Amino acid sequence: MGTIVCQHCNSTIGHIEVEKVTTLYGKCDHHDCSKENKQVVEVK
Repeated sequence: MGTIVCQHCNSTIGHIEVEKVTTLYGKCDHHDCSKENKQVVEVK
């Protein structure tokens, strides 16, 4: 199971089905966070 987390406010954006435990960082819809692009920028 993977989790998509906002890199700005650390809120959970969603979950994805993967074999390993994964965290992806992107931007959520919060007005401070959505000022920038919503694409995923880092995979750990």
